[in-house]
Formats: sequence, C-alpha cells, structure tokens
Amino acid sequence: MPSWGIHLGIANKLSQKIENIDKNLFMFGNVVPDINNGYVVEDISKIIPHKITHYDGEKDFKGYRKFFIKYIKNVKNPVVLGSLTHLMTDYYFNNITYSKKAIWENGKVVGIKLNTGKEIKCDKETVKKMKENDFKIFADYIYKNHKISNIKYDEKMLSINSIVEEFDITKEDTEKTIEYMNNYIENKKSIISKCENKEYQIFTPNELEEISENCVNFILEFLEKTSKIIIGKTAGFCYGVKRAVNGAENEIKNSKEPVYCLGKIVHNKQVIEELKKQGIIFVEDINEVNGKTIIRAHGVPKEIYEKAKQKNIELKDYTCPNVLKIHKIAEEYAEKGYFIFLCGSKKHPENIGTISYCNKNLYIIEKEDDTFKALERLEKSGAKKLLVISQTTYSLEKFYIIKEIIENELPRNVELVIKNTICSSTEQRQIETKELSKKVDMMIIVGGKNSSNTKKLYEVSLENCPKAVCIESYEELENMQDEIKNARKIGVMAGASTPQKSIEEVIKYLI
Repeated sequence: MPSWGIHLGIANKLSQKIENIDKNLFMFGNVVPDINNGYVVEDISKIIPHKITHYDGEKDFKGYRKFFIKYIKNVKNPVVLGSLTHLMTDYYFNNITYSKKAIWENGKVVGIKLNTGKEIKCDKETVKKMKENDFKIFADYIYKNHKISNIKYDEKMLSINSIVEEFDITKEDTEKTIEYMNNYIENKKSIISKCENKEYQIFTPNELEEISENCVNFILEFLEKTSKIIIGKTAGFCYGVKRAVNGAENEIKNSKEPVYCLGKIVHNKQVIEELKKQGIIFVEDINEVNGKTIIRAHGVPKEIYEKAKQKNIELKDYTCPNVLKIHKIAEEYAEKGYFIFLCGSKKHPENIGTISYCNKNLYIIEKEDDTFKALERLEKSGAKKLLVISQTTYSLEKFYIIKEIIENELPRNVELVIKNTICSSTEQRQIETKELSKKVDMMIIVGGKNSSNTKKLYEVSLENCPKAVCIESYEELENMQDEIKNARKIGVMAGASTPQKSIEEVIKYLI
C-alpha cells in the first residue's frame, strides 16, 4: 500500500481542487483507514484487521467502491471523503503495480519488471516488499518537497466513529497519529531511514510523479461522476421496521422450535425471502400456527391476542411502537363516545388492526374527497365528538388537506380532536423526497410494490419530477439506461421497509 506521505501528497493536491473542503479534516481522513491496523502508529487502542478497514478481497482491489456505496449518504463529511480517497489511492497505486509491472503466469505473480528494463523472477510477497520500498522513497521526497501543512487536532475527526462501522479510533489514537504525521511533515523524521534499499527498484521518480497526477485525476473524475447521484438521508429501514426484522432474526436464531410470523412482517419481498431462508414460517391465519408466533410491524386486530391466549400460543409482539400508540388512542376515544375518522387504506394491515380498537362510529378516509362523505356519516350518526387519526405511513400533504376540509366544514357544535399520527420518520421521508425531487432530473424510489409508504414517496416525487420511477430491484433499471445516462442529477429514495442491501445494489448499478 502507498505510504502515508503519498496519501498526504495526493490529499494535498485534491484539497486544492475540491470546493469548500475542510482541508485539515480531509487530510486526516486520508490516513484514517490505516490507524486501527496498528502498522504505522504503535499502541493503538483497538486493532482492526486490514481486510475489514480496507475491504480486502474485493475484486481488483476495488474496496473503495464498496465503501462509497455503503457510506454515500455521508461522503460530504471531509473525514469520510478523506477515507474514501485513501482507499482509491491504494487501489490506483496497487493496480498500476500489479497490472503494469508484475509478471503473471496462470493467475499468479511470478516476477517483476524493474525500472532498468530487467525482469526478475520472484513471488508476490517479494513484489509487495519492493513496491512498498519504492513508495517509501517517494513518500520521503513528497515530505521534503511538497508544501503540506501541519495537521491540527479537531474533535470533529472522531465523527468518523459514528458513521463508519469499520473504524474505531479514540482521541488518544488521533493525537498519536497527528504527532506521527507532523514529525514527517516537519522533517523531524525521515521515512527513507526505514527503507531496506535506498534506491528505486520498480518505478522511477518520474513514473511515480505521473502516477500521482493520474491518481488525482482518477479520484476527481469518480467524484464528478458520482456527484450526480443524491441519496436521501432518510432512505431505508425506519426504527419500527428495523426493530421487527432484527427481532425476527433473533427469534429464529435463538429458537430450536419452528417460529411463525402472522402475515408479512414488512412490505418488502426481499426481506420476506431472506427471513424465509433463515427459517421463519409465514402464515395468514392464527389457526395455522403451532408454536412461537411473531406479530408483524403493522400490528394485528386485538382479537388475535385473545385467540393466541386461548390456543396457548406464545406471541412475540414486534408491532411498531407508533402503531401501538394509535391503537391506544383509538381505544381511549372510542370508549369516550367519539366518532373516528381514520385516514388511510381500508385494506392496509395496519388499519385493519386499528379498526378493531374503534367503535362502530368509524369512517375510513382514503382520499381527500372521501372527507365530505365522512362528514355526512358523522352528521347522520348524531355524534357530537370527532377524533381524526391517520395511518402511520399516510401522505402528509393529503392529511393536511383533509384536516383543512374538516376544520372548515365541521359544525361548530361538534367537539374536534385531530391527532397527526403519521410517524415522524414518514413525515421526514416525504418532506425530504419532495425537496430532493425538485433538484433532480430523475428520481428513483426503491421499495416494495405493495408498500404504502413507498407508493407515497413515488407520488410525492411525481409532483416535481416527471421522470420518477418506482422499483423493487436494481434489475428494473436495465430498461432505463438512456434516462440514467442523460440525467444530470439522479435522486434516490427508499421506503421504510427497503433493506440497505437493495439501496446499495441500486447505487452500485448507477456508478
């Protein structure tokens, strides 16, 4: 791998070409992937293998692609961006070495071309030592001839820990690393003293200068290409879905007996298929189960709990806490004699559960125009108290329109209680989707075809971006290559039940 002097030299050049970058944080980020390896700075608090921090084993050394796909939401963080460019620099220098200089036979390195033109036979380990020796000599040259500013400690450097799960550095680790770098930047120490051979063997100085310039351009071109992709910060699993899926995985992992799930735990085909592979048995009727049973994130009608008790079935309830809150509200106000307007789909499993907690004075408002029919039903009932609630994933915009109609049309002698029970995650996701769809030429919504919140995101996108598409899998993008190629900016948002893997596959396809 290139020495830190090379990484800092590349980063120094990049910092002059990337707009509005915090140079100090960016420079530090360019050594972060190596810190936990313990190769450079000794006595690091926690050793994490190189294969984890650098994604070793990725084809053609392209661990940087996996890192980018995984952390695309955070790539504007200068420490994260610096870590990305570190991995890209590793890739570029190593790829040049093994594709241009190494001699291969039957898929194995059997020799190396020297800078003298001579070829020698040796194994891959010897090639590795020789190229690292050359890289140290070149790093020494960079330290002495490139104007690299000292790195200063900033507590923002530790932000990387809460973003990148493969790194874990302490303040002390950071300070040791900065001291190490500054010793070489100030030429208090010389990296060449660590070289076994003080002369270049594989490369010439001019070659390494050219490789450095080409590496900078390679990174800039990648950043330019990928800058057209904007992924929503709220894309993917919400808390309720994550809780349910993780809970289901733990149940099957820790159970020796069959584990059932009553209904689809979330509205996503990929998630269901993965849980089936792990052993979860999905059923639609409580009478079909014969053991521990999971309650889906959407919840179930309250009579299910009574039936389970009668049949002595152990229930593991992973109903979303926000849904349980709605059940409690509906039951409380129904007992007080309120007529209830429930905004959402009649057939959605969440609402089927909520309906069981309401009294007979109930009306389901699926779309804005239904509000007038609901008000007529209220008038005929003679009820003088009205509660308005909503499905957790209902359209925020539609809810506010319904709210306005009710407030304008409701007789003054009717007590009105409106509770916006759309979950905050849904609200934030819809708001972000609306703003994002205004900035792009193409909008890609990733999620299950039968997912209510995914459909809402698609509807919101269409209002601002005519080229909005809704897909379950990246494979559906095959027929949209022209649209993707011609788009200047592409927005990507995902429903609350869309797994990270599906989002990453879409990003991978786009880049």
